[in-house]
Amino acid sequence: MWTPLAFAGSDLPDLDDPLRTGARAPHDAAVVVGLSDYLFLPDVAFADRDATLVRDWLVSTRGVPSDRVRVLTAGSREQIVAAVEAAGRDTSEGGTVWLYFAGHGVASPQSGHRLLLGDDTRQAPEAFDARGVELDALSSLASASGARVVTWVDACFNGTGRDGQAVVSGTRFAVPDWVTGDREGQLSWAAAGPDQFARPLEGVRHGAFTWLSVGALRGWADGEIDGARDGIVTGAEATLFVDRALERIGLPDQDPVLVGDGAGWQLVAGATERAPQLGEALLVGAPQPPAIGPARPPTLNADLADGWDPALVARADALSVHLPLHKGMLGYKDSDDERVRRAAFDQLVRATKYGRNGQRLLGAGVATTALGFVGAMATGAAALALEEEGLIPVVAGAGLVGVTGLGLVVVGQAHVENAVEPR
Repeated sequence: MWTPLAFAGSDLPDLDDPLRTGARAPHDAAVVVGLSDYLFLPDVAFADRDATLVRDWLVSTRGVPSDRVRVLTAGSREQIVAAVEAAGRDTSEGGTVWLYFAGHGVASPQSGHRLLLGDDTRQAPEAFDARGVELDALSSLASASGARVVTWVDACFNGTGRDGQAVVSGTRFAVPDWVTGDREGQLSWAAAGPDQFARPLEGVRHGAFTWLSVGALRGWADGEIDGARDGIVTGAEATLFVDRALERIGLPDQDPVLVGDGAGWQLVAGATERAPQLGEALLVGAPQPPAIGPARPPTLNADLADGWDPALVARADALSVHLPLHKGMLGYKDSDDERVRRAAFDQLVRATKYGRNGQRLLGAGVATTALGFVGAMATGAAALALEEEGLIPVVAGAGLVGVTGLGLVVVGQAHVENAVEPR
């Protein structure tokens, strides 16, 4: 079933030799992106080889028609979006769109959402939202015609690449916001947790997650949950196998994440290859994660007194923000006198129910103020032009709406600022 690959004293299957099962998935489509060569950012080792590996699995093992698999080993944001839009149009209800990405991922400095970066992204955080694309947005494009969607991502989102280099030297990135609940018709499979490091495996010249996940989907994960092999691999079996395998090869701090309502989906049938013996010898050459920015203890806010919202404290620890905050002329700083970026402050506010309510009040206040005062001015102008005294009460009413909006703005802003204080 596989050709042994001698490495570090072990016989490992050569996954670059495709496993042909004869399966057919004629209604599926796929977009496979593997960006190794970035123009302005550090390169991503083996990402292009990962794309070839996944493409071969989709065609030979899953049975996706080769003309319905789009492969990008170089691509900008626009090219990635166009390919996913086309796959979404090609596939309807009853089919599955597979979105694979290996390359650089980051947390959006503006929203905190997960961004996949095109290969022309410059080494500046302010360029990320313009030259990257939100993973959730790609999922929505892929499901536009009713197809199920599997996103399969081998990337870090904590500001580092596979080789351990910072995407932007000296910059600390926020931990990205991740969807934590099930999403109907969607399955998201990621290489590591939001603040973890996704490593390569030099010995097999692939990303660790990609190599192990393709192995899992060639049959290695069959029976991983209950020990009963049936020739079918589900999402739950595959991610459990990869999680255990990463620990066996010496990467216990890289935890793959499976999110969505498709844990029980049949990802492949008829893939009967058995898993090889895996051990720490496979880890030779894998880098260790670097420290990004000033070193901080893992329990940065452990010394806070009672009264702080646990969700706020947890988010502050994840963002490396030392509470309490103090407000200055140009925004907020933490207790270490480090400036808190606006995106990080917004995440802290959203971490608490009180803060989320404040943001809603603030948004409603801004809209109500604009509506009231614009209405008052427009009606007042009409009253003057028409010399119609009967419109004066309408002008007064619109002005009152605007004043009410200002009140909501004041209350909402107070809620937002108090959200980062002890309750």
